[in-house]
Amino acid sequence: MALNFPATPEEGDLYTAEGVTYVWRTNRWVKVSDEELDPVEIVEADVSQGWQVWGDTLIQWGVAQTAADGNVTVTFEQAFKTAPYAPAHSTNEAGNNVIDPCNTTNLTASTMLIRCRTVQNTGVSPTVRGVRWIAIGEAPDALKKPKVVQTIGGSELQEYHDPAGVASWRIVGTTLECWGRATPVSGGAAVTFPKTFARRPEVTATVSGLSGDIPADGVYSIMSEVAGVGAVSFRERYVNSTTGVVANVPFSWHAIGEWDGVS
Repeated sequence: MALNFPATPEEGDLYTAEGVTYVWRTNRWVKVSDEELDPVEIVEADVSQGWQVWGDTLIQWGVAQTAADGNVTVTFEQAFKTAPYAPAHSTNEAGNNVIDPCNTTNLTASTMLIRCRTVQNTGVSPTVRGVRWIAIGEAPDALKKPKVVQTIGGSELQEYHDPAGVASWRIVGTTLECWGRATPVSGGAAVTFPKTFARRPEVTATVSGLSGDIPADGVYSIMSEVAGVGAVSFRERYVNSTTGVVANVPFSWHAIGEWDGVS
């Protein structure tokens, strides 16, 4: 049987024919069993700097402090291929004021702006705030690791990073993790998970948009109203002074739980 290798392979792609598996490494196909095949790195990371790569996915995290205007710009230790999903949360509250999750905006592959506001009885004002943040997105090509041959604790790692950023997913053993972006209509949005959970997952969401998505004089909040094994509904609110109105600002979402093992 003639070998029919893929015409446009990418680093780490596998091809099997006549019981032999080949991997595309450094611009050539080599047998997985060949001694000349370089060892496969499962994870590349620098935990002290707050980043790691799993397959196509780059994860980064850290702690920052806002300036007096309630804003702080974060520069990622490693640039993503495209703008990531990036929620942020305050580490402290001021008196009896209500603190909504901080907004991340001006997202690029290299930086993001975190903006925190304090919702008070009479209005919205900035304040110095400690912030914890995490960013998840597609790794640059130079950092990506082969996925099919990776195992973690004996379990195969499966993942898909959606180029459109709408619905990405990763399965490690029996754990399913999904994330993406959505834009609500009339303040609400329904998201269908790309894979199905065995039971209701843990779902979080945050308003995190591009430049101009979030006005500077208000605080947006996004919450899940109904989460099932295959989908979740969200509701978005905007607080400005004493008025709360429905909004339609793009947001990022994240769900993690037990995979159903089938779909």
